[in-house]
Amino acid sequence: MTATPAGSPRGQLPGPVSHLLRSAAAGLLLGAVWGVFLRAWMRLLVAYGEFSWSGTLLIIGCSAAAGAGLALVRTARRSGRRRRWRWAALLAAPLVLFPQGVVVLLPALLLGGLVISGRPPARWRVLLTAVASAPLIVLAVTFEAEPLAMPLPIVLVVLATLLVALASAGADLFRRWPSPAPDGSAALPLSIDQTDPAMVGLPMVPTAPPRSAPEPLVFEVRRDRRRTS
Repeated sequence: MTATPAGSPRGQLPGPVSHLLRSAAAGLLLGAVWGVFLRAWMRLLVAYGEFSWSGTLLIIGCSAAAGAGLALVRTARRSGRRRRWRWAALLAAPLVLFPQGVVVLLPALLLGGLVISGRPPARWRVLLTAVASAPLIVLAVTFEAEPLAMPLPIVLVVLATLLVALASAGADLFRRWPSPAPDGSAALPLSIDQTDPAMVGLPMVPTAPPRSAPEPLVFEVRRDRRRTS
């Protein structure tokens, strides 16, 4: 029977490559779903407009790539791999560097991810949240003069939900990573709990209780003294 801490397989040792591949596939799927919702929001936003299939597939493809990259970053950090896996987040660059994405998506990914990571102090998190939410205010003012297919509150709520999901995916870019050892494993100081074989993933071998030292035997020698006459 073996036991490992939650979120860190085999006591913070890097997991197999197949674990990264499964994570990337899941991120690819979730990113594509997120892109479908984003494109549907854009389609229902304007009452009169035309959208091409090429643009739709481009947005969904960029969203899927971004999801795969951010999923790799998340899995690499949690499995104790090196910090260079953060470069996988560059797969999100085509999505957030669109002309519209720079204004709305890029602040949500970077500033929103920094806020959700919990790294800045509380007063800075309030300021960063206000800056990341500024595009929503600008869009709200802009959309008031446009004919919308949906009521303005629904438009803003759906967009805010998509941005929060994007910020949550980017939070692992700013969270602390365990310091890697030369062999690639995460070198963390051992605590009292981690020295337990059950905490580091080693098999638990039942041991016999300690044997107490035998009590010394005391021999009492009695000598009968007989008086002879």
